[in-house]
Amino acid sequence: MAGAEASAEAFPPAQALLQSAVHAIQDGRWDDLTELLQSNAGALQAARSRLQRKEALGKQAGLKVAKIADAEGSPPPRQSSKAAEAGCADASPDSGAAARARGGILEGVGGLFAACWRWADRAPWQAVFLVQVIVVLAFAPALTYEGYKMDDAVAIERNPNVVADEVPFAELMSRDFWGLPMHGSGWTNKSFRPLTTLSFRLNYLLHGLQSSGFFVANILMHCMSSIIVGISGVSFVGLPGSYAALASLFFGVHPVHTENVLYLVGRADVLASIFGILALVVYAKLYCPPPPVALAEGDPRAPKASASWSVWMVLPILLVVASGLCKESGFTLFGLFLLMELLDFIDEHSAAARAGQRLTAKQWRSRRSRVIMLVVTTFFVLVLRYRHTGGTALNMSPQDNPISFESSRMVRMLSYAYLHGVYMKLLCWPQLLCYDYSMDAIPAVRTALDVRMMLPLTIYVAFFGALSLAFRAPPRYRRAVLLSLALLVVTFLPASNILFPVGTVIGERLLYTPSAGFCLALLVALHGVIS
Repeated sequence: MAGAEASAEAFPPAQALLQSAVHAIQDGRWDDLTELLQSNAGALQAARSRLQRKEALGKQAGLKVAKIADAEGSPPPRQSSKAAEAGCADASPDSGAAARARGGILEGVGGLFAACWRWADRAPWQAVFLVQVIVVLAFAPALTYEGYKMDDAVAIERNPNVVADEVPFAELMSRDFWGLPMHGSGWTNKSFRPLTTLSFRLNYLLHGLQSSGFFVANILMHCMSSIIVGISGVSFVGLPGSYAALASLFFGVHPVHTENVLYLVGRADVLASIFGILALVVYAKLYCPPPPVALAEGDPRAPKASASWSVWMVLPILLVVASGLCKESGFTLFGLFLLMELLDFIDEHSAAARAGQRLTAKQWRSRRSRVIMLVVTTFFVLVLRYRHTGGTALNMSPQDNPISFESSRMVRMLSYAYLHGVYMKLLCWPQLLCYDYSMDAIPAVRTALDVRMMLPLTIYVAFFGALSLAFRAPPRYRRAVLLSLALLVVTFLPASNILFPVGTVIGERLLYTPSAGFCLALLVALHGVIS
C-alpha cells in the first residue's frame, strides 16, 4: 500500500497529464510531448496493465455466463442458410480486402483533415485566405452578370456623383446615396454614404458603365470582408485558427449575403463591415486582446495589450467613422469598443479581488481616459452627422413600410417583433430569399394570439438562454460569446424598427454585419461543446 501511494504521488493525475498532452499537440510542441510521455512512461504502463486485467476479467465473466446457459440447456442461436452464405461471402478474401481498402481511405482522409486542422491553428491568416477560394466559387456565376436592376440604376447609372465628368467635393458632400440633394424641398432619405459612392465612381472611371466590373468588385469586397471576419475570430474573440477559418467560410458562403453581392447597392453594407470589423480587430489588438478560448485560465501565453497610449485610438476611431460613411449602421460599432473596455475591467477587477489586491492607479487612469475619449468622440460624430444631413426623418410611403403607417401601436409592436423572428430565421435557415418585401409581402400581426408570434417568442427565449449560458461560462468563453452576440445585436438595432422606423419591411442586405456576429457566436459555441 505504501509503495502504491508513493507511486501515485510520483506521477501527475491522469486528467492533468491528458490536458498537458492535448495542449502540446494543439501548439505543435512535439518535443515537449515526447518528453512528457517518456517522463510518465511508468504511469502509462500501469494504466495499460490495469486495462488489460479489466478486459481479462470481462472475458472470464462472459465464459461463466456461457457455461451457465449450456447447463440450463438453452441452444445456441442458429443461422439460416442464407445468413450463413452471406457470412461466408463477407468472410471471403475479396470482401476483407475491400474493407481494409475502405478503412485505409477513411484513415487517410481523417489524417489529412487532422493535419489541415493543425496547420490552420498554426497559420490562421493563411487558412482564412485559402477558404476564400470556396467563397469565390460560390459567387462565380455573378462574374458574367450584366445590367442594373431597380435601385442599382438610380444609385449608379443616373447618379451625378458617379457618372458626371467632374465631381466637386462640395457636390459629393451635399447629395445623398441616390445623388439627390439632402437640403431643400426635394425628396431624400438622408442616406449619406460618400465612401460607397466614391467606390462606384472608381468603378466608373475604370470601365465606364460596363456592369460586370461592378459585380467583380462586389465579389472581391465580399471576400475581403470574409477575411476580416476570420481574422476577428482570432483577434477579437480568441478562437483558434481552425475555428476562425470555419467562421470566415461560413460567413463567406452564407446564402443571406446574396443580395449584398448581386444587388450592387448592397455594397454599402459590405464596405461598412470591412471598415467596422477591422476597427474592432485593431482596437482589440491595441488595448483589449482576448484570452484565447483554447487556453486555461491564467495561462501566461495569453496575449497582452500592445499599446498603452490613448493616442493610438485615432486609428480604430477613424475606421469606425469610415464604416459609418459607407452605411449609417457602422457608427453603432463605437458601442463595441465600450463593451470591450467594460468586460476587461470586470475581469481585471475580479482577478485582483481574488488575489486580495486592488487595481493600480495606472490601470484606472489609462482605461478611464480611453472610455472618456470614446464617449466624447461618439457624441461628437453623431451630432455632426445629424447636423450635416438635417435630421433623420424619412419621407417614406406606405408601400415601402406599411407597418409603420398602422394606427395601432400594439399592431406595430407585434408586427416588428415578428419581423425580428423573420430576420433570425433568415440567419438560421435561409431557405427562401426575396429581394423585395415591400407593400403587403408580410401582413401585419394584429393580435398576440396570431400563430406567427411563436417565431419571435422562440427567438427571444433562445437569445436570453444564450445570454444566461454565457454568464455562467468560464471568463474566456463568456467574453467571446458576449462580444459576438453584441456584434449581432448592436449592428442590427438600426434595422430593428426599435429606435426609429426604417424604409423597408425586411432587407436581407441589412443582415450583413450582424451575420458576422452570428457566425462568430456559433463557432465559439461549437468550440465550447467540442472542447
